[in-house]
Amino acid sequence: MESIYECNKQVSILPAGGDRFLIRASLRDMVHEVYASIEVLHPSLEIVDASAEIKRGPFTEVCALTTELMKRLIGLSITPGFRKKAREAVGGCDGCHRLLDLVSEIATAAYQLHFVRFFAANPDLTGTEDVPVERRRAALGAIPDLRNTCFVYKDGNEELVREKATPLKWGVGS
Repeated sequence: MESIYECNKQVSILPAGGDRFLIRASLRDMVHEVYASIEVLHPSLEIVDASAEIKRGPFTEVCALTTELMKRLIGLSITPGFRKKAREAVGGCDGCHRLLDLVSEIATAAYQLHFVRFFAANPDLTGTEDVPVERRRAALGAIPDLRNTCFVYKDGNEELVREKATPLKWGVGS
């Protein structure tokens, strides 16, 4: 069966010096080609710069007028409640839902930055047998803002992690 619609997204995190990171996202489908970039400070995930470009859209020149809305994100932090603030800043009838989609992807990637830096600072963890409940505790200890951000990090679910979680296999493609 051949698809009648496809959408491809890509998100990358690049070091920008010190505790600054540039997170770039792109979205391409049959009608759109949209790019967004947000620079954050880690660990606060405060946004220090934001931009976007709409190279192709249903009304490219008109749609491109919404890219300036990205500046409204500067000064916000990617913490619980961020997606609502992002929707108010770049979404809705005055914004672009494709930009909002990319900002959400960037927010998800920004949270992964916590883990990337945590494991980089603790390389001995990746060379040992993984114990999920201990990994959960270590992550919550190092990144307190993870508490109650999802089912795994919800207060009261440690026992569930102990009983049901399986060890990670370290390394890409393992």
